[in-house]
Formats: sequence, structure tokens, C-alpha cells
Amino acid sequence: MNILCEGLDRCGKSTLISTLQAEIYNSWIYPINSEKPRTCAVLHYNNIKAKNLTLDEMKLVSFNHYCNGFDLMMKNHRTNNVLIFDRFHLGEYVYSELYRGYEGNYVFDIEKKYVEVLDKTTYLIVLVDNIDNLISRDDGLSFTTDREKKQWEVDRFTQAYEQSSFTKKILINISDLTIEEVANKVKTWIF
Repeated sequence: MNILCEGLDRCGKSTLISTLQAEIYNSWIYPINSEKPRTCAVLHYNNIKAKNLTLDEMKLVSFNHYCNGFDLMMKNHRTNNVLIFDRFHLGEYVYSELYRGYEGNYVFDIEKKYVEVLDKTTYLIVLVDNIDNLISRDDGLSFTTDREKKQWEVDRFTQAYEQSSFTKKILINISDLTIEEVANKVKTWIF
């Protein structure tokens, strides 16, 4: 199983992932077969930060980075392992244009090459929130606290969710939910 957890900075991705990982290990809940997963690895898949590269070189490095991630998902496809990605290709689509200076539409071309094989074992979770909540939780590590840019990020993650070819996908607006409610919604949906 591959679980892609996407969403804005400070919207609870890592907390949700910790809950899912504990659920997989502690309850042995696994939808593909009745065996307990051998491993449940969490990968924080983020943009490569490389210095002294042109935009074209940076885009090529990122392209290869996400192709390698999808190749890893393919290797995991028929195993009894769980891979959870803490942000993946949709984050590249959202953040590349606004903060890195190039368009990230290419991630959907990569996705389309793999989706036919991976669709049955891949779950896409996209978390969004309202602007006030996102700004109030900012710890200085987010890209921005500018309201207009934050709204643009929310809109782009929603667009990315809609544009994704994966069929097992869920978009959750966490603005009125506790992390426990979000986790329960996701666990019910996956398991």
C-alpha cells in the first residue's frame, strides 16, 4: 500500500501520518490482505534544494526526484509493506510556480505513467484549511503568511486533488475538525 499525504504547511499531515502508522502497527489493519505489513515506512518527500542551478536544471532535478519516488512506489506495489509519503508530487505542483519560478504541471504527466498499476494500492489524502487557521499555526517554517498567497496555495491543492488521476482520493477541509476527527475519517476511508 502507498499512502500519499498532501496538504499545506501546518495542516496536520505529520500528526495524521503518526496516527495512521500507529494504527497499522498496533491494530494490524491492512486492506489488501490479512497479513500484517512487514514494514510501515514514512518518507518526507520534499523538493530538492540545490544551489547554483538554473530553473531548467532545478526542474530536471525535481522531475527525476519524483520519478524516483514513483519508481519506489512501484517496487512497493506487490509487497506486504506500507509506504506513507509526507508530501509528494502535488506539493511540487502547488509550490513550484509560486516559490521556485517554474510550473509543476509535469507531475501529472509522471503520475499518468504509473497510475494504471498503482491505482488499486495507492491512497491520496489532501488536507486543506482556512487561511486564519494556517496563519495562526505558522511556526516560521512555512513559505509565507501572506493571506493572498495562502489562499492561492489552498486553491492549488484543491485543483491538484481534482486533477490527480488516482481514484482512491479524499480531500478534507480540517478547519472545523480536531486531529482525532480527521484521523478517524481517514482510517474509516482507508481501512
